[in-house]
Amino acid sequence: MPIVELKIVEGREAKVKKKLVEDITDVIAENLSVPRDKIRILLYEIPAENWIVGGTPKSSIPE
Repeated sequence: MPIVELKIVEGREAKVKKKLVEDITDVIAENLSVPRDKIRILLYEIPAENWIVGGTPKSSIPE
């Protein structure tokens, strides 16, 4: 049973996350020849102030 841990900055819409995990599931199922119902994805959403890039919180970096 493949288990994927995925960490992203919080704030994305539910439909975006749903599409993301569906696509990842499809790729794993196809590449590893594993049934979709055997694949597990753990999605962690990290607050932008806890996502640090070069010593600066992402919440302080202009987009």
